[in-house]
Amino acid sequence: MNPASDAYRAEVLRGYLIAAVWADGCDPDDGEHADADPYTLAVDIPAAFTAETLAAASEPVADPRDRHGSILAGYRPDEVGHDLWLTRQRHGAGYWDGDYREDHGETLTAYAHALGEATCYVPADGLAWIE
Repeated sequence: MNPASDAYRAEVLRGYLIAAVWADGCDPDDGEHADADPYTLAVDIPAAFTAETLAAASEPVADPRDRHGSILAGYRPDEVGHDLWLTRQRHGAGYWDGDYREDHGETLTAYAHALGEATCYVPADGLAWIE
């Protein structure tokens, strides 16, 4: 899949949001997916987040594609998004843990760390937020 395509970006965003649900408990279903495989969650991930969060999450997801599209071409978009969340949150896994060529991992890790950590929570209305 071409990193410049909208379909690629949508899959990166999906992977990013699934990682937020899976790794940080940002789950509008009260923990139902806590032990699920992050790539096969049976929830409509974009529908679980507020419109504001989807718009805001699209920016960090789109930026590595725009800046580093040439190095992303060999990687699955859902994994790129998943690893963006894990690396951004400093979970001890992500771009630098061996799944990426070393120079690619270093470049993407620097980008993710520059974003800073995010907070993911689910208020009473049931739609998840990432700030």
